[in-house]
Amino acid sequence: MRALAGERVHHGTTSFPPEIALVLRCAAVGGDGAIALDPASFASVEDWPAVFGYAAKHAIAALVAKALDRAPQTVVPSGIRDQFHEMARQSAMRGLQLAAELLAVLKEFESASVKAIPIKGPTFAMLLYGDLSLRAYEDLDILVHERDLERAVAALQMIGYRFRDALSSSQRQTLAANAYHVGFVHDHDGTNLELHWLLNHRTLAHPELEARWWKHSQSLTLGGMVVRTLAPDEILLYLCMHGGKHSWARLNWLCDLRQALRSYPDADWRAIWRAADRNGVARMVATGLALVDELLDGTSLTARPNSGRPLDSGVKPLVLAISERLMRPGTEPREVDFLTQFWMRERFWDRMRYAAHVLGVPHHADVAQLGLPPSMRRMYYILRPARLAWKHLLQRAHRTGAV
Repeated sequence: MRALAGERVHHGTTSFPPEIALVLRCAAVGGDGAIALDPASFASVEDWPAVFGYAAKHAIAALVAKALDRAPQTVVPSGIRDQFHEMARQSAMRGLQLAAELLAVLKEFESASVKAIPIKGPTFAMLLYGDLSLRAYEDLDILVHERDLERAVAALQMIGYRFRDALSSSQRQTLAANAYHVGFVHDHDGTNLELHWLLNHRTLAHPELEARWWKHSQSLTLGGMVVRTLAPDEILLYLCMHGGKHSWARLNWLCDLRQALRSYPDADWRAIWRAADRNGVARMVATGLALVDELLDGTSLTARPNSGRPLDSGVKPLVLAISERLMRPGTEPREVDFLTQFWMRERFWDRMRYAAHVLGVPHHADVAQLGLPPSMRRMYYILRPARLAWKHLLQRAHRTGAV
């Protein structure tokens, strides 16, 4: 996608090219069938392929398509409208397929006496949007108790799933001490599934938070089957943490948060803030709310959550940095951003814990590339910093043309 030029449109304190501004406006209203786009939104749009490409990259093409359907036929080129409709159709088909697969997995877990909470995917699509086609997702995420992990893995293997990576049993054991999920793929249809025993990596997975997911839940009827998933307050808290830990690199996560705020206007924000404060994730929550306000016209939705809440001076720089990065249409979303992650944590020791996790704890790439025997596992804690330093030097050399 080429860089966009021309007149810029202001969203909050950030100025965007009109093509991106249109996508943001469509994302804000796409989930609400009662709102039509202002014709002025289209006035300066010239690069319609860029509109489609930006929406597709951020997995919100179906939302944008729904908003554009409420626009006058003459303002959207027919070819672009067809592209949006085709992607929305593919999203709907994929949503139905994954919903059916989720039910099959949950039934197998039930037979194996494994308690499970599906998150994101079809459950959030129905709870937040009321429509499987409006939330794009390519895999399934299921939370189980760590004590049930072995039985859950066996149940998945019984219905055709295998580990997604090619690691040995010893390598998986090395990663397990610091991991919070494991990936599977279905041999027949290629469905990807992530099996979680924690919902966040261990720098965020405080025991109180992990207990909340199980303590508070709600039921949802999906395809005639009643499933359990996160309760409204927990959905809001989780979405802020999930987007935060990925540096809000994709707009679809922000759209999910906006829809959750719209779907749960009576959420207990005092309880949410108490949990966030106790567990050091209040800045993640505040940043998510500020981004909804800044980018997705969410002032009316964030007023109540923010009511009486003191301002965190660390939020504004994060919002500006994330907004400016999202403004660049030709760059791929960066889900791992050390500095953003570092300052997303308001407590000093949480920052140190995160830095230690990134710089010293063995990750998948270390274990896959080095493949040390079990007797040498501790060497990963020495070799990872060295590998990261070498990788950084190589990247710097490439940028300067030295390699």
